Amino acid sequence: MKKYIKATIFNESIFEKTFDTATHLTKEQKHVYEENLIQYWGMKSALETAVDDKLIEVAKNFIELHLDNATISKITGLTIEQIEKLRNIKE
Repeated sequence: MKKYIKATIFNESIFEKTFDTATHLTKEQKHVYEENLIQYWGMKSALETAVDDKLIEVAKNFIELHLDNATISKITGLTIEQIEKLRNIKE
């Protein structure tokens, strides 16, 4: 039996549940499985990008309201450095 080294991404619950099963799939099933993984990663990436974009938009709005960096960071989860960069863009 082959031994597989799992990358960090495979620690996600969706992969933990299916990793062992995937090693026993037929060639056709593996192909479908891999296509589904690619779709999953694409959707996950798009969702993460949308969330990040929204957080940046919210931070920009708070900057316009003259909130301090620490407060904006606490609300949005962005780092102080990220907020400072947004402030510099605005100026």
